[in-house]
Amino acid sequence: MEIKFKKFGIEGMHCNGCAAKVENKIRDMEGVQTVKVSKPDDSAEVVFDGSVIDEKR
Repeated sequence: MEIKFKKFGIEGMHCNGCAAKVENKIRDMEGVQTVKVSKPDDSAEVVFDGSVIDEKR
């Protein structure tokens, strides 16, 4: 297991509903441990297993 943290910028979110949809999609990805999407910051903070998923995905 290779636990990594990455903060991603996200463009195009118009409301908290958009942020929730993005968060759910990321959370469903194999290897993702935790995710927090912030509309005010237009970002997602993701903790993931780098041996399972690549940050470019």
